[in-house]
Amino acid sequence: MDLIEYDFLNLVIFSSRNVLIAKQILENYNLFNIVKNKAILFVNSENVAKKAESLGWRNIKIIKKNFTKEFLDNIIKLPL
Repeated sequence: MDLIEYDFLNLVIFSSRNVLIAKQILENYNLFNIVKNKAILFVNSENVAKKAESLGWRNIKIIKKNFTKEFLDNIIKLPL
């Protein structure tokens, strides 16, 4: 699967429920342990970040509610 081959992954998730759903989907394909260690999980609040951390996500970055510029700045800085 492509998720295993990518060196860098960026996921944008805006709710605690969707953090859980993403984890469950990845676990169904035995990919969560791989993805959680190499993905940057962009969230828009401290509450979503705390939920993600409690579920085992790593590399969590909180972005502002008005996030377009901050999000794009982070994406541009990532290695290809």
